[in-house]
Amino acid sequence: MQQEVVSDERGELLHVDSDQDSEQNLSSTAAINSDSNEQHNAETHCTSLKDNWELITKETIQKLSPGDVISRKYCGFSYRMIVDSVEVKKDANENFEKATISAIYYGRQGIKRRIVRDVFSIQADGSSSVLKPKCWLQHQPNEWCYSPEVVVQRARSRVNEAQHSFFGNMASDFVRWCKTRCSSHRPDNLVPIYVSEDNKNMIHSVKSGDHLEVKCAGRDRLHCKVLTTTKLNNSKFELTMRATSVDTGTKHIRMVHERKIELQRNKLVKVSVNLQGIDLSNRTEKINNLIYKNKRARMHDFCLHLTNPNMSDEEWMQTVVDVPKRHWSFRIRFFKPTKPAENLNKGDIVYIQGHYQVVTNVAFNDSKVEITTMLYGKKELKANEPIEVKLAIEAKERDAILCVHNDAALDCPLEGGGRKKPSYTFERIKDSAQIQKGCTISMRSGSPLFKHCIVSSVATDNESATESESASDSEFFVESSDIVSFSAISYELGSLIAEKSFTLNVSKSTIYRVTYNVSDKSMYSSNEVVERARSRLGERQHNIQWNSRGDFARWCSIKHQSNREQTRVPVNSADELHAFKQGHVRFLKLLPYSHHAILRDCSKVEGCNDILRVSMYENNVAYKCVRKEQLNISENETVRRVRYAERREVNSASVEQLLGLTFLNADDDRLGFSGPIVKKCGSRVKSEDFCCWIKTSYCERGEKAVQELFDQSTRKQVEVEEIGRDSVNIFDHIILTRKANGKDIEVHFIVTKWDSIACTGVGMTYEFSAEKVGLRFKKFDGFLRVTGPGHIEKVVHNSELNWDQIDAKFKELEGIEEYSLLFNNCEHFVNYLIYGRLTCSQLSRVTGLGTKWINMVVRGFRPWFHCADDH
Repeated sequence: MQQEVVSDERGELLHVDSDQDSEQNLSSTAAINSDSNEQHNAETHCTSLKDNWELITKETIQKLSPGDVISRKYCGFSYRMIVDSVEVKKDANENFEKATISAIYYGRQGIKRRIVRDVFSIQADGSSSVLKPKCWLQHQPNEWCYSPEVVVQRARSRVNEAQHSFFGNMASDFVRWCKTRCSSHRPDNLVPIYVSEDNKNMIHSVKSGDHLEVKCAGRDRLHCKVLTTTKLNNSKFELTMRATSVDTGTKHIRMVHERKIELQRNKLVKVSVNLQGIDLSNRTEKINNLIYKNKRARMHDFCLHLTNPNMSDEEWMQTVVDVPKRHWSFRIRFFKPTKPAENLNKGDIVYIQGHYQVVTNVAFNDSKVEITTMLYGKKELKANEPIEVKLAIEAKERDAILCVHNDAALDCPLEGGGRKKPSYTFERIKDSAQIQKGCTISMRSGSPLFKHCIVSSVATDNESATESESASDSEFFVESSDIVSFSAISYELGSLIAEKSFTLNVSKSTIYRVTYNVSDKSMYSSNEVVERARSRLGERQHNIQWNSRGDFARWCSIKHQSNREQTRVPVNSADELHAFKQGHVRFLKLLPYSHHAILRDCSKVEGCNDILRVSMYENNVAYKCVRKEQLNISENETVRRVRYAERREVNSASVEQLLGLTFLNADDDRLGFSGPIVKKCGSRVKSEDFCCWIKTSYCERGEKAVQELFDQSTRKQVEVEEIGRDSVNIFDHIILTRKANGKDIEVHFIVTKWDSIACTGVGMTYEFSAEKVGLRFKKFDGFLRVTGPGHIEKVVHNSELNWDQIDAKFKELEGIEEYSLLFNNCEHFVNYLIYGRLTCSQLSRVTGLGTKWINMVVRGFRPWFHCADDH
């Protein structure tokens, strides 16, 4: 057995046990990336929680198929790849001879990193089962992976891309983007259609449904979705697309479009001379909505091109998409005469409102003339109203670029998604009926500044303000009155989200209704808006830049990727946690640390106001729990028994229902449970408390008595007597020296089974397992006590949690001991279950503060260095 040391591109060492005669497994404890200097980033760390790698051998090469993730070395560095195709060649005896693999990965093309498709061969290394060069196959659970066909399709769609980044778009990020489902993957990837003749990669063919980014004349940039494609010749295609501006500040776009103008009949209009009127219907239909890439066409050149009488329609159609040629003598013979508007004809070139235009239709209406013109110029873009455009591209296109979305429904602005904040419009409220449940309003409240609010309920005139608050689930409308009473939710003074009641006269108050410029499918219903707003009541995370009142109102009202992904809300009582039911929670510990977990289930305990029965998924230490232990008391062992005033029978079946449960206070410190620090931290419930509780309160009231265990009302001075092992009886409370958490300590037991002859039996206790167990992925079951604020926060997510996927991921990981404070802690684990990625906001804040501190130190020493230079 040899140990091979493999160095990945970050310089980290992966220890791989290799045997030339058997199938091997590569247990990857560090990510195998495609970049030599990639640094671990706490926000975008790329290692999966469970990376199972298998060395590919002669026997396992048959498992390889398109869509698989493999790793191989180039120039001493390991690269992760997506298998595009694989062909296995065998000899006459059906023995493996060679495999030809086509793979897609982030490699190098010259000095530039680019996603390439490469073909290489692996073959047998003599009689050994190991192949040369060595490759490894990654196994991932199918629950959160795309089908092999989709994986290959996603990989091919990004070939030619050259947007490599150490922060979010590394080689491993590309592989994960292709393979796994995750809404937080890189949203937009710009892919050149064609690179160069020397490039061995594919040339993408643009088809219906593709997304493009096009730089038009001037600085205009459009994001487009292809509707239809028409082949003009062997090297050129015409695309019909829906488009919107990439830049939120752009209000118009240069393109060919129609315009309707009303003029007085006797209005004098400048017209051209020496140009004949011709039928333009076919030409205008073909050229309408056309945009030109990069080059800016001149308006008068376009007019001459459209009205060119020297070309037949067939000849003209061949040049329709070309940028019009420049006519330098145009102004000399243009626009000298004028004529009344009523005398205009089709085909006339006119100069109106500062634009050269071609008249395509003339209509008379009383004393006015309505003319329709075709021009090349700026067309206004309206919010949330994509326009239809036409564009000509080359087969080997260089200017237009494919935009490959992770999920078009979430990431494309044409589909109601995108990461940029959508715009909104205001409408002055003049009628009280305009204020409705679930709408967003902008009003002044206690300050001269306007703030966005979510209307949570509206009351009638006959209802008091108190009744309107309690009727939050009903919807009332005030008609024929300027007075309206309603409740609204927003950030108040002190940066607290709260619900307040208002009674206003809309005719005397300045109130606006806010409408977001998004599609209807992106809007939440009124009840959903109020529910989302109330889920954040009590939050104190106001930030004027990232989490303002406007951001809160938008988060409640629309489904959009620009919404805040996570927000923390304090939990003040067990009732509030029970109302949360299930989701992401944080247990507040010593600053700046907090423990993250997934609350999977939550229910009330009868007779207990501050205790809940919960189950959670977490990456944490093992807790004390109710467990059984075989009791084999030796002859010389000391046995002590706790004396009770009266002997009570214990129902063994009832006690066994408590097996595996933990009794935890929300403010218990989870970092220590044993040793000298047990008085300062750790679970407050001990085995002594548990056994006393079983013998007293639990015998009478069952689980309803759990309040007394947490209150430690059973912890008092008990009388202990030393007995021989022959005197032990069933249901006795005894004390033995046993191993717990790897140490010998005194452990209290309730004897549930006992053989007096053999002096053996079974005892129930509340203690750690005998052997010490490290931090691991586990499920917590037990009772949780919430005694007040400052112990727990609920983490409200923008999107609904996929519980089927969360459960499937946890099932794959349960029991694995894999903890790393920097790369795989409790928050990494929770975000991995939810999003499929490893992120930790706590580490991001710490590293951010460290970076700021270093910058401050550098700035502080900079004047000193300047002085030294001067001397």
